[in-house]
Amino acid sequence: MISPHVEHCTTQLITRGACHNAMDVQCELFPHLNPATVCKMFIRKGLNGRICRKKRWLSRKHI
Repeated sequence: MISPHVEHCTTQLITRGACHNAMDVQCELFPHLNPATVCKMFIRKGLNGRICRKKRWLSRKHI
């Protein structure tokens, strides 16, 4: 199992941008865990487990 302190540290990695998604965290910190387990941990913490890419703003001039 994952301790609450480790869960907090992993959510900080996602929010600070050090890791981009749950797969990055799983590969770097928890190679023994299933990726679905890491995703569920982020869902419990209120995160998606990934960061959506920013979309460029298209004005009428661009279209």
